Amino acid sequence: MSDEELVRLSYQIDNFLYEIFKEKEIAPINLSGIVVARLIRMNESVSSEEDFYKLLKSISNKRHLELEERTLQ
Repeated sequence: MSDEELVRLSYQIDNFLYEIFKEKEIAPINLSGIVVARLIRMNESVSSEEDFYKLLKSISNKRHLELEERTLQ
């Protein structure tokens, strides 16, 4: 997948999550829990959970998380 395709996919996922958030009137933290649980399960099914946990750890240590910018607006 090209960088452009990955960006396009990211925006499609943002829109999908936003639609679920609005349609189901679910709290963002609850939706986040569901999504993370499904991602864990998906990675476990293909034996990549160790890499997935490394990815989560790497992301959680990033300074960009301190920024005001958000994707679901």
